[in-house]
Amino acid sequence: MITTEALAADWPPTIKTDSLSSEETLAVHALTASLHNAKTHLLNFHSALSLFNANFRLPSENQKGIDTASWKDVAFRDGAMTVFHFGKTIEGVRNYLNLHPTPFPFTKPKVDLADIKESVKMLKASFPFYEDLRHAVAHAGELNRTAETMRSHTYSGTISFGDEMSIQLNGAQGGHITHGNTFFIGFEGKILSYELSEKSLSNMTSIRDVFWRAFSKCKS
Repeated sequence: MITTEALAADWPPTIKTDSLSSEETLAVHALTASLHNAKTHLLNFHSALSLFNANFRLPSENQKGIDTASWKDVAFRDGAMTVFHFGKTIEGVRNYLNLHPTPFPFTKPKVDLADIKESVKMLKASFPFYEDLRHAVAHAGELNRTAETMRSHTYSGTISFGDEMSIQLNGAQGGHITHGNTFFIGFEGKILSYELSEKSLSNMTSIRDVFWRAFSKCKS
């Protein structure tokens, strides 16, 4: 199990700014912020997972009258948003490096672009719906706002819960379904899903490691 202490103890590569101009130093600071943001998003996902797990350890109504059963949905929503922020941090760095011939002329020769590409590939393999999931969660109140929007988000298909069971949906409208640690929601005619689990946290940690590794030679 990955702990908060272990995640907090990991630090991204530090890019030296010795002998750089003020403009170059500012560029490095922006890049360094993205490297640190990857750590922050991992910690936030761990917090969402901890909240989700706490839901199963506490009675649905605790002694103070707090409805802890609803914590599960809060955790799922925050987890989906956090994966989006994590992914956009990595893709943002990738896009900047690709679009600018010499974005960081003082560091790019030392950046392993293959590792950047690999981290994005791993991200999309682990969380193929992460962008649409964010939009569905962030705009949940708009999905059934009118008959037209309701039709646009109507979805059909089979939701499988591992080897246990599956549900066939025909013309389902809005809302979300959860089963165990998996969150499902309909958006633009598709069924989207992700896991709020130790496996997802482990995958994100591996993605972060490859992302950070790309800049490991920039320290010297």
